[in-house]
Order: sequence, then structure tokens, then C-alpha cells
Amino acid sequence: MVRVGDRAEFSAVCVKVYENLSNSKNQPVANNPFTDCKDPEVLPTTI
Repeated sequence: MVRVGDRAEFSAVCVKVYENLSNSKNQPVANNPFTDCKDPEVLPTTI
């Protein structure tokens, strides 16, 4: 059976793929626009 991830897991995977393809590292976000998430792997998707 295939496990479907949630939005946070999908966002984290997208950030990692982008970082690997672009040979760059995302910077931490100063102001968190989310009230329900503090995951540093997800926050780069707000830019």
C-alpha cells in the first residue's frame, strides 16, 4: 500500500528537490506567515 503524505511532507520534499537541482540552500524565513506550522523544512515554500 502506498502512503500519501501531508502538505508539510510534500513541501519539504519540494524544497529538497529544488535545493538539489539548483545547487543552492534556502535561507531561513524571518517572519513565519503560518499559524499552524513551525517546521523549518516547510517555511522556505512561503517565498
